[in-house]
Amino acid sequence: MRRSPDPDHPDSKTVYLLAMAQSAALQYQEAIATMKRAQLLNSSSANPSRQLGIDILNQLGRVYTQVGDNSAAIASYTDSLGMDPAQRDIYLRKADAVFPSSPVQAIRVLLDGLPHDPTSSEIRVAMREDISKLKPANREPVAEILQAALPKLPVAEEYAEVCGYAAADLLYTDRDRAIIYLQRVAALRQEDLAPVTRNWVARIQAGDYWQQGEYEKAYNATLAAQKIFDDSITQAQLSDIEVAWAESQKESNPAKARELFKRAYTRSKPLVIHGKEEAYDSFAKAGHMLDQDEASREVFAQLVKTTPDDTNAARALFLICNDYLLDLQCTYSTAKKILATPPGDIGLQLDGVEAAVLTGNYAQAQQWLALADKHTETDLMHKAVANFYRFWIAFAQDSLSSKQDFQHLVTSLGSYKKSRAATPLQFEPWWFKGARHALDSSTLPPGKKDVLLKIIASFDDPGQDTTVLIQLVQQM
Repeated sequence: MRRSPDPDHPDSKTVYLLAMAQSAALQYQEAIATMKRAQLLNSSSANPSRQLGIDILNQLGRVYTQVGDNSAAIASYTDSLGMDPAQRDIYLRKADAVFPSSPVQAIRVLLDGLPHDPTSSEIRVAMREDISKLKPANREPVAEILQAALPKLPVAEEYAEVCGYAAADLLYTDRDRAIIYLQRVAALRQEDLAPVTRNWVARIQAGDYWQQGEYEKAYNATLAAQKIFDDSITQAQLSDIEVAWAESQKESNPAKARELFKRAYTRSKPLVIHGKEEAYDSFAKAGHMLDQDEASREVFAQLVKTTPDDTNAARALFLICNDYLLDLQCTYSTAKKILATPPGDIGLQLDGVEAAVLTGNYAQAQQWLALADKHTETDLMHKAVANFYRFWIAFAQDSLSSKQDFQHLVTSLGSYKKSRAATPLQFEPWWFKGARHALDSSTLPPGKKDVLLKIIASFDDPGQDTTVLIQLVQQM
């Protein structure tokens, strides 16, 4: 007859199940203590269970992760893999615990797991996700690790991806190194790479030609990428290159430029209608050069109506109304629709602020500024733009706060200009075309218009210091 368990001396399995129940009840500290008790009971029994020992270590790793103790979790998973190296899921868990402190080591962990399951899609997907999150400094060490693994493991795809990310980042800062990364991908057996990866790398190569102003080469390289794998991103890149190419031909060959603009507009229009955000920019620009701003506005207005959460469509509509058509009322009415349910995008909120200021709706502008002010990590450009329009409102209304607002503007503008001069490629400057147009017809006194125009000129010239503006402060 089977004996009943002794409640005063429970076995390791019973204690383990208790720990699992505590963990499920979110009693993590209690679960850890109980797991350790189960571990001790199991190891000291006459016939310790190897599988139970592995299960306890794995559950300890999971609970340690829940309480934020990644070091203890890593130790538990390492011990577990020492007992059974063929646990695919534990390599994944261990890599997740390792990644925050050592991304390169996390890739090593996943590589350690791959020989036990070379066709594992889970491990390779996890590796690609980690590669996509690598900081630039970690890409070369990971590339070296993967390159060394190529003869034994099927990681050509992952190696190509890390080289591709590195090349894409370096094209604008260290072209020679970027080309080396592209050459490393070209040296791989192309049949080992997925078509989408080969397309992506080919488009990066096209981006290099594009940056060098070799538009025909860039266009042909993108066409080659399209033959490998055709998607909306590739089609949009063809349109982007056509627009850049056309802009380079406007003076020397107007007929060629117009033909390129037409091709870009025709190709990108169906993409835009179907909400492919990557095509919005070339469609708007090409439409502007073809005097199709009204038609482009209708396309984007329909997109904003049907997909109100498409912030890029809203931004394109602002651009067309404010900077191309110079229709400030269109911009303001668009802002009221979009900001009726405020998006989290500070750029759109400041587009609305600008539209309200330029149409003289200062009370509304202040309400939208209050929304923008809630962003605790505003970048330097948006902070300076917000302070500019805050000053404009106070200055136009002769508010007592105008001098203090101006001082805040000068400080934030100085920080923005300094950062933009140091790293120009990281900034897409704010356009003030609508603001200049509004000032042309404004009823503000000429002296006030002059001050506002000088501030705008300072935004436009990152190399100009703020001395002139500081002198204006002293005169106010």
